[in-house]
Amino acid sequence: LYPGPEWGLSADAGGYLDYYEDVSGLLGTTESPWYMDQWEDWQTRPVEAVLMGEYSASDPIDTPYLWHDVTYSYDVTTGSNTTFDLDGNGAGAFGGYVAGSWRNGDINGYLAAIYLDPDGNAGVLVGDLLGSYFPATTSSSMFEADGTLTPVPLATGITIAPADFYNELQANTNPTLTATVDGQFIQTDTDGTILDSQGTLTATQMAGWRQGIPGQDWGLLMLILDGTTGYNPNPDYSYTEWGAVISGSALNINGDPNFRYEAIASGTAVIESGAAYGDIVGTLAGGWVDIDRATTGVVGGKIAGSFDPTNLSWQAVALGVNIETGKFLEMTATETGRAQLTALSIPNIEVGRADLSGSNAVFTEAHMNDVTFFAYRSGEMAKIWASGNVGGTVASDPTGQSVALSGLGGLISANLNMQNWNTVDNKWAATVTGGQASQLLKDGSPVNVNVNFHGDAAGQIAGSDFSGTGSGVVTPVN
Repeated sequence: LYPGPEWGLSADAGGYLDYYEDVSGLLGTTESPWYMDQWEDWQTRPVEAVLMGEYSASDPIDTPYLWHDVTYSYDVTTGSNTTFDLDGNGAGAFGGYVAGSWRNGDINGYLAAIYLDPDGNAGVLVGDLLGSYFPATTSSSMFEADGTLTPVPLATGITIAPADFYNELQANTNPTLTATVDGQFIQTDTDGTILDSQGTLTATQMAGWRQGIPGQDWGLLMLILDGTTGYNPNPDYSYTEWGAVISGSALNINGDPNFRYEAIASGTAVIESGAAYGDIVGTLAGGWVDIDRATTGVVGGKIAGSFDPTNLSWQAVALGVNIETGKFLEMTATETGRAQLTALSIPNIEVGRADLSGSNAVFTEAHMNDVTFFAYRSGEMAKIWASGNVGGTVASDPTGQSVALSGLGGLISANLNMQNWNTVDNKWAATVTGGQASQLLKDGSPVNVNVNFHGDAAGQIAGSDFSGTGSGVVTPVN
């Protein structure tokens, strides 16, 4: 773990993050994280890991902290940023983040790191880290957490040397990611009846990062959020859910906003009667577009934090993985790919799909085919949508123009709004808005739904034709 500014522990101070406290330690395993070749082996036997170290916080032990740290491979025998060569096949390397919450002596953490194995294969190393920390009796105190690490392969043929991998990741880390939050607590009875809801979760302070391998359309996304609630759950109610739309952008090297994302965060909020703080846990799922690269994708991950019923404030840290749409759809088509996406906390169970098309004076023809909706589990509402076939033909410059699309006899519809039409680099980008669906098709049979959807699309231009992909979020109809 890397101690330093913005890394370690932070605490809410009534709607803003008050300070950072250093956390340093070592993460270790007794086996190589890439000792097996087949994904099926990892499902039955992931590598066990232990993280131990020191922290320098002195607040009472019931103070809720956010945990946000950089983690990277390190060989203490050579001083290089690689793993040990435990099996004689060569050293690998990894770099990424640890995120989670600390409260009442308990650690609830999650690790996501980009890895490179000795053979040039790369992917994401993920795992939960659960443990304990001990109250400060001197200037620093100890913590310990353990869990399992699972590598999810996403690329082959990476030519970066393991010894140079960490520096390459650091050079390809974008610290300009922003976020806005619009959410609420939803309290229900044991039968699911909504007893109360408030749309007051907002963010007043945030920080965010993107990290990836140069040239790859997948990587990590991390957000630190802090804000106000204006309302807090009643501990006497049976069950409390929370949900929020989190959206933002990042700048490119020229300072232009080239990356845009939107995700739905949801989970549970628990507070005991009379407690000073409550806990927030959940998942994050959504879509993104990279305008410079003319690509879209999906994102999934975990989020954890706390809320303060006295100061009406909340804090959370989210850590996720973003994958390009084509790669994501390829993975959803196989049982192994779906298992890997589940390990990455990305929705991958198909709810249904549909083709949409339309035309007007500017768009001679436009379509979004195989628009597929995905949930975390069978029987649940979809969280995200994706299409590997968005395109059409234009009669004139479509910049700023829109076309209405529909399918299944009008039971699904959306608008495609062209924002960027770059004939120099032959790239385009558009927003997808106003999506509504009351029916989809699953294995050729109709499936009734009641959802809204929106997102982005992007791709390549060839003369008057355009083609590409699309992705975004799905929300219930209020």
